[in-house]
Amino acid sequence: HIFTSLVVCLVLSLSAVAQVPLNVGVQILKAEDARDWNAGVEALLKSPNMAVRERAALAAGRIGDKRALAVLIDLIEKDDDAAEMAAFAIGEIESSEASDAIIRKINLYLDGKTVVNVELLKNLVEAAGKVAAANPKVDSTKKLGELILKVLDSGKFDKVDLMPKTTPANYNRSLNILALTAIIRARPDGGDVVVAKFINHDDARVRTDALGTLTRLRSKQRLGDIRGLLRRD
Repeated sequence: HIFTSLVVCLVLSLSAVAQVPLNVGVQILKAEDARDWNAGVEALLKSPNMAVRERAALAAGRIGDKRALAVLIDLIEKDDDAAEMAAFAIGEIESSEASDAIIRKINLYLDGKTVVNVELLKNLVEAAGKVAAANPKVDSTKKLGELILKVLDSGKFDKVDLMPKTTPANYNRSLNILALTAIIRARPDGGDVVVAKFINHDDARVRTDALGTLTRLRSKQRLGDIRGLLRRD
């Protein structure tokens, strides 16, 4: 009874904050618990309520059924409100069938053809790493690794019109960190060469993560410079 009460309280609090109706929240929790991708959850991804669409997208990722991909891909392409969570869910599902959609959306940002949605780009980069790691022998996922390197190395996002508005410093920090982790997962050819450029980054956290990535890649890039960091950083 205590456990049931705690669950009910949690659902109530989540519903109040996110504006997801209680009955819908319970429906989603049941589907997640059973790992049951069904027509009811799919319908919620098309709800007029933005909070419901976001919550259903998260559920789709937790359930992990690739049958959800078509709707999730539609969300990242057409729904500014739920696109970020949809991209996260795609990464959780880890299916190579999402590769083309991830590549297409990130390339729009690299080509400067659309205003950059900050959180969506970060979630797409993270998803690219997860999908590539889960499908290392699939040709399309090799392109994901190359794309992660382009995002990290392009410098295109330093001074762009960002959506939502944020400080470029904070934006670049979190994007760099996620991209460095994604490189560990995807292990693209030449990844350590690009990562090594970040060991002298202005942000100490980025420098630290770059060093950690080089270690995980068993790289010997710029060992002299790395030894120098022991003395001066």
